[in-house]
Amino acid sequence: MGLRIMNEIIFACLVDFRYFNLESILFATSIREFGGKLANTPIWMFFDSTESSPKSVTENKLNDLRVQLFPYTHEPNQERFPFLNWVFTASLAETKAKSKTKNLAWLSPETLILNEPFDLILQADKKLGFRPVHHTLIGSVITEEVDPYWKTIYNLCQVDATKIFPMRTHIDGKTIRPYFNAGCLVVNPNHGILNLWFEKFKEIFPRPEMKEFYKHNELYAIFTHQAILVGTVISKYDLDEIQELPFTYNYPLHLYHEAREELRPSSIKDLTTIRYENLAVLKNSEFAKPIIEWVNNQLDILNPDISQFGKYSLGPKPLIFPIPISLVGALVAGKPNFETIGDVGIMGLNPPLVYVSSHKEHYTNHGILRNQTFSINLPPTSLLPQTDYCGVVSGKDVDKSQLFTVFYGKLHNAPMIVEASVNLECKVIKEFSIQNRQIFIGEVVQSYIDERLLEKKGDEFKIKDMINIDPIIYGLNNRYYSIGKEIGVGYHEYKKFKPD
Repeated sequence: MGLRIMNEIIFACLVDFRYFNLESILFATSIREFGGKLANTPIWMFFDSTESSPKSVTENKLNDLRVQLFPYTHEPNQERFPFLNWVFTASLAETKAKSKTKNLAWLSPETLILNEPFDLILQADKKLGFRPVHHTLIGSVITEEVDPYWKTIYNLCQVDATKIFPMRTHIDGKTIRPYFNAGCLVVNPNHGILNLWFEKFKEIFPRPEMKEFYKHNELYAIFTHQAILVGTVISKYDLDEIQELPFTYNYPLHLYHEAREELRPSSIKDLTTIRYENLAVLKNSEFAKPIIEWVNNQLDILNPDISQFGKYSLGPKPLIFPIPISLVGALVAGKPNFETIGDVGIMGLNPPLVYVSSHKEHYTNHGILRNQTFSINLPPTSLLPQTDYCGVVSGKDVDKSQLFTVFYGKLHNAPMIVEASVNLECKVIKEFSIQNRQIFIGEVVQSYIDERLLEKKGDEFKIKDMINIDPIIYGLNNRYYSIGKEIGVGYHEYKKFKPD
């Protein structure tokens, strides 16, 4: 019989691959690159296979990073409740980690490791490590009487009142009764605390008295998993069996400027692990600038996982061919809007520059000016009615956000159309006006093309046949053409389209 290898630590998380493809890869990459002596320890990711699965690009990259993927299924009639899957998969991870390690780090996938997280290795006499919650929210302030909600939690979890101790929230700095952040835990899996958490959660959350709290305030439903975690832990463990992790762990990047002065380090590189709300927040954080280059390099390597939409990233190339009809996209008043434009063109290959010329009164211009980004989408002839429609009606009068399936790339605020054959994602580098036209010059930061239009020749992907792109071509005689034949009349095809 071979010797069983005991890992010093195992990193684990729950990933919903409908939303967290890039985040999951950044999470694993940060461990491998910045984990120090812990960089080569196992990484486990759990996902609900009934709802999502990693796309090929994501799965291949995670395999390269030596990430183990664990699909699971929930019962079709299983009651839905906030964070039920989170608690369930935490217990799954604990069960799998039993006898394999004495330290299981259960983390949010929106976590980056910036320095060796040696404090995640529990001290010899400790069974759980935690960080306090960021805000008080439904927490119980220590100077106030215990409210009915927490009395119910303590009662159902059989908490001895003498075991309740004070802690301080990260952001608002209030001293509260125990309230742990469930997105950053480290446990010794051999003691079964996460399994007990799940058992308690299943028992408590559907109880009638709990449902009354949910009716009163939806925050009780959202954060009940954390409240039951607290009740489970302090009913089972004494204070000297748990340890509070330093504030440099699970640091909420998006709340940096709200944190107390003493909890605002001068450099992000002084932190050990950070949490971020989304990639846009991460990339736009002034405090995070020292690591933004690393994040951007990773995203460039990944060539954003647009494979989930059947797209293949070709790099920043201005894929505009002669006289195409384009749907120019921008976020206007928070919604995707698309304008049909023929006045687009290439201004250079290196750097890849394109221009869009739009009438000054067009609604889309407002979104381009505000966000300094736009997209150029080349629709196939099958989208002719919708394309003509977008050129006839204004976004001021009609919501166009539901006309197409929308996706986002590196910039996160330049809406693109999945059904289009080619998409260019652009950032504005110059804007000026000529007579009644507003000109936007954009640098192509990424281009996308449908995989079905490509073939591999040697080590490169090439477009099979320009005819397969099936562009809509507009002629000076007010006629639309596919390559080789007329297919419609400008400003008339929209009549065949009946919006919902």
